[in-house]
Amino acid sequence: MKVVKTLKHPITSHHRMLDATLHVYQEALTFLITVIQEQFMALESLSTQAVV
Repeated sequence: MKVVKTLKHPITSHHRMLDATLHVYQEALTFLITVIQEQFMALESLSTQAVV
């Protein structure tokens, strides 16, 4: 039998280390949302399969 232990512990002392990663994620998401908003009307007439 395999025993697995999970420990949930919040990151409190090193949370600043993730700030740069969070910033990159937010920038990428902003870019994607902008593209989707700008191109939504052009994609509206296509089927879901065609869009994918």
